[in-house]
Amino acid sequence: MFKWKPETRVTSLLLTSALLVALGAAGCGSGSSVTPTATKQGTVNLEALKVGMPETTIKEAILTFVPDPKGSIAGKNQYLSRTPNANGGQVIAQCKDNQVFGLQIYHQNKPVGKEVAIASLKQLLPSDVPPQSKVDDAGLKSAIPVEVYWFGDDYRGELFYTDATGSQVKILSVWYEPKGAATTTSEGGDQPAAGADKSKAEAPAGDG
Repeated sequence: MFKWKPETRVTSLLLTSALLVALGAAGCGSGSSVTPTATKQGTVNLEALKVGMPETTIKEAILTFVPDPKGSIAGKNQYLSRTPNANGGQVIAQCKDNQVFGLQIYHQNKPVGKEVAIASLKQLLPSDVPPQSKVDDAGLKSAIPVEVYWFGDDYRGELFYTDATGSQVKILSVWYEPKGAATTTSEGGDQPAAGADKSKAEAPAGDG
């Protein structure tokens, strides 16, 4: 008859514990499909924000975001991050009907490279977003150089560059625009009326 030796039993228990920990970690992975929520302390992880998430997550994170009265008009609420994100940019959340329909990151004082900006842009999208469907770089020739990325029909990303070379990004944004929603843009929030000069749009105060 087989008898358990003390050292064999300890080894078996350790292996069992390791397996349970591994399974638990797999079941509790950091999948981006999970909607972040504000902690009891009033904070939220800036790197976990997604367009389409509930406004309450931003509103209740009072230590991470502050309401911006200047950007809260026509039923739209705007919030500014109190501290910069991992790349040193200030995060601006645009909300309406209890939903975050736009997330912007301002790098006005210290622009970031295009690759860093594209990675940040994609991080702001939900996990179930359609694949990138179109890129429009016609705006690189405009007074405010911009490149537009489409993901399906409802998600639009923008990279605003410091110049026409398209190498350094000062503002990046993602908008959730289901059919019928008003068009928006990073430069100044809502899309200016026809004939308006976008170059005069006022950016939110501060950059972190």
